Amino acid sequence: MISNTKGEIPKWLYGVFLRIGPGRYDFGKDFTVNHWFDGFALMHNFIFSNGQVTYRSRYLKSEAYKKAQELHTTIYTEFGTKAHPDFYNNMLHVYQLQGNFYSATETHFIHRIDPITLHTKERVNLNNTIPVHVLSSQPLTDQDGNTYNIGVSFTNIKYVILKFPPKDTLTEGLDTDPVENGSILCQIPFRWKMKFSYCHSFSITKNYIVFLDQPLVMNGMKLIASQVRGYCYKECMDWNPEEKNRFYIIDKANGAVWKTQFITCVPHFALNHINAYEDDGHIVVDIVTYPNAEVLDKLYLNKMRASQLDLSSLPQAQRFVLPILKKIKDVKCKQGENLVKLKGCNAEARVSDGVVVIQPENLGPPGFDMPQINYSYIGKKYKYVYATGLLFDGVYKNGLVKLNVKTKEYKVWKVNEYMTFSEPVFAPHPHACSEDDGLVLTIGLSFKDNIADTLRIFDAKSLTEVARLVANDTYMMDISKLFKNAEAHPDPIEVPIKGVIPDWVRGTYYKIGPGKFDLPSGFTITFRARYVESEAYKRAMAVGKPVFTEFGTKSYEDSSKNIMSRAIHKIMPSDMTDNAQGNLFVMNGRLYAATETCFIRQIDPDTLETKEKFDLWKTVGVNFCSSHYVKDRDGTLYNAGAVLIPTVKYHIFKIPPSLKATDSKYEKSPFRDVQQVGNISSSWKTSFGYNHSIAITDNYIVYVEQPYLVNLMKLITTQIKGKSLKECMDWCPEEKTRFYLVDKKNGSQKKIKYETAAMFFYHFINAYEDGDFVVVDLLAHDTPIMCENFLLGNIRNCQVYETPDHPGLRRFVFPISNIKHEPSKVNLVNLNYTTASAEKEKDDTIALTPECIGEVGFDHPCINIKQCLGRKYRYFYAGGLYGEDTIYRRSVFKMDLQTREVKAWRNAEESIMGEPFFLPNPTGIDEDDGIIIATASDVRPTHRSLLVFLEAKNMTELARVEIPIDIKVLNHAFFLPS
Repeated sequence: MISNTKGEIPKWLYGVFLRIGPGRYDFGKDFTVNHWFDGFALMHNFIFSNGQVTYRSRYLKSEAYKKAQELHTTIYTEFGTKAHPDFYNNMLHVYQLQGNFYSATETHFIHRIDPITLHTKERVNLNNTIPVHVLSSQPLTDQDGNTYNIGVSFTNIKYVILKFPPKDTLTEGLDTDPVENGSILCQIPFRWKMKFSYCHSFSITKNYIVFLDQPLVMNGMKLIASQVRGYCYKECMDWNPEEKNRFYIIDKANGAVWKTQFITCVPHFALNHINAYEDDGHIVVDIVTYPNAEVLDKLYLNKMRASQLDLSSLPQAQRFVLPILKKIKDVKCKQGENLVKLKGCNAEARVSDGVVVIQPENLGPPGFDMPQINYSYIGKKYKYVYATGLLFDGVYKNGLVKLNVKTKEYKVWKVNEYMTFSEPVFAPHPHACSEDDGLVLTIGLSFKDNIADTLRIFDAKSLTEVARLVANDTYMMDISKLFKNAEAHPDPIEVPIKGVIPDWVRGTYYKIGPGKFDLPSGFTITFRARYVESEAYKRAMAVGKPVFTEFGTKSYEDSSKNIMSRAIHKIMPSDMTDNAQGNLFVMNGRLYAATETCFIRQIDPDTLETKEKFDLWKTVGVNFCSSHYVKDRDGTLYNAGAVLIPTVKYHIFKIPPSLKATDSKYEKSPFRDVQQVGNISSSWKTSFGYNHSIAITDNYIVYVEQPYLVNLMKLITTQIKGKSLKECMDWCPEEKTRFYLVDKKNGSQKKIKYETAAMFFYHFINAYEDGDFVVVDLLAHDTPIMCENFLLGNIRNCQVYETPDHPGLRRFVFPISNIKHEPSKVNLVNLNYTTASAEKEKDDTIALTPECIGEVGFDHPCINIKQCLGRKYRYFYAGGLYGEDTIYRRSVFKMDLQTREVKAWRNAEESIMGEPFFLPNPTGIDEDDGIIIATASDVRPTHRSLLVFLEAKNMTELARVEIPIDIKVLNHAFFLPS
């Protein structure tokens, strides 16, 4: 249905705005999934044309969803819900590959979707072409059109970096699915024995892939025992605060993994990379980090429904700067010298005991996540990131955020305390003259049953609302409303717009996230929003319980199986879920939903129907994969994943751009072109670091290995012990966080070891090269306590952000030149705009100390991707989180990283802001010339969720769309231009 608007939508805005996230949690009266991550994928799209908006939603028809619908239980083990094997619920991300759209979670299963109707098409098993089992749901495409991803291969026991070449490099007349064209660029051994790091996203630069290996790990032994013990995936995860995060840098050209160990000075947990870029001999990686994985525990459904959302610490956008040092012996510095030499950068990288210890620089106050930038700036130096403050306490709480990563200034736009915003999406002006020349699209998420969710469009420069979809006006406080089942609405709905949306905004805004928590006899379904019809969703709907192990929900037996099958199931590892509710991405014109396994689902961008599922394990060999696919300037999509067999590694891979997005010869095999860029060995033999995102710069992919470890032994035993995925993860704070720079051209890894203290992070903000340094900005926690906070029980009880460990922006600076002759214990960083340091240790490791920029308490950052991704940037936008003690509280804000100024937009105290999205003005010149789109969820039952449009320069509202249907707290957003 054609949307009525308040305000005026710019007529240049033509395209499809896709969103995906959890939508259904309850199945009948007897079963509810445990964790927010386990909700079945619900897709939303907003189609923009000539100043008008059409909206629809649809569930992803994954196998998990169909079975759960049929049997009223989950058949597949989900993140926090134990089930029968298969990780099919693609609820994390939607991305495009060679004209196809896919819904992805963090397994090797993806679903092809129709971006218009949102119908679920075929399911794709990436493992059919690449040996990958776990995969980031957020692949990245570089300027050359190559798409990269990071996954985990149980076959190789390594992380695998996947590469999908651009469509125009394929053999003429070859009838392939772009997913099938992927290859393993490199493999990275696990840091820990039988444990691998959780990877939700990664970064790319012009020449490198940045993979963050973090101390939130999947325990292989727990995973093995999961079938016997009935673990869900979260129960197979260990937070190892004694470990530190490690950045792996993979050369995109040859897949070479730098030998230099970049280790964080403290452990962080990160879900989302913001961006990465090369800058004057540095790789700058911006990530949203948490001090621990507590956030995952807070997302248990019983906590969320009880509005128990507080975190002990907030997510922080942080800049990690890695000196471009392929080998630690190349370091030439004085003892204790900071290797980060970027002007004005406070991130540190110092050599200590043969590793580079990195200390990030905080990018503004903490409290936002789900960052987005102007896509044209992926892997490039950038200024702005847009994000959502969600329910994190602080200045961004419930706000849409624009952060200038150069000045650290931010803007926050809020509605009220009953509404927050989803992940923003930046839509560039077709004639953009600056990075923030465009619009930011987001959804205002209402906390209350009687308040509609609202689509809002913001001018990206000012972060002022341009237009919105409208609803009614009564309220009642109840945060748990956001974490109840959502309704699927496959038919467009008429909604009015308040304000004026610029006429250059043409496209569709997509959101994805958990939508179904409870199954009949416990699980209930209930927008055009449409559930991602993943195998996990379908089978959970059929059985009434999850049959695939999800992040925080263990799997349950499929009663439809015979006794022998169920007996075998008890002793065999569970399959990965395809519940792709983590992220959305576009690959070669096609829309995909991703989670953090090797499965992604293609989504019809118009109808939101779930299409094919793809298995990255078969094409690139990764078992777990970041849900953040990063698109380079040339259209290449990058991502990273963990490979488990025969050795634990991280694979950096890419998907090249297609010849023609509409070429029919690629309809069946969109992932055939995936190519492995390089691989990084895990620091642990039986574990790998959890990774939610990667970053890219012009030349590098930034991968962070954080000591939140996936313990393979726990993973293998999930079914036996009845554990979820999270219960297979170990936080090892005694371990370092390691950064890796992978050359985008050849996949070679920087020989320099970059390390910092253990940290937990989800999101990069950005990364870029600055002379002889790579600067990495990310949002980090001290621990992964957020993982615990996201247990649905914590969320529904409003305990999700009770921890003080809020994420904050940490800027790391990596020296990338030869450090062999550099003195030890001397800061090698000479950038004048950061205090981050990098000191050479005795073993040539670069010890990184980040610059903590601004206050903590925000996440979901975004930037002007088109202009700044992977490049030096000034602004980013993010959302303030739930907590009451941060300046970003319930806001969407803009931070100027140059001046550190923050501009925030808030709707109301009752609003919770989702991840902002920066849409650049097509004719804009400035970095912040554009619109911020973000969602604001209102907890008042009579108030609707909002999609708000803010002028990115000043964070003033341009328009808003009030959705007459609740839009739950969603993960990530994507804008598909027409």
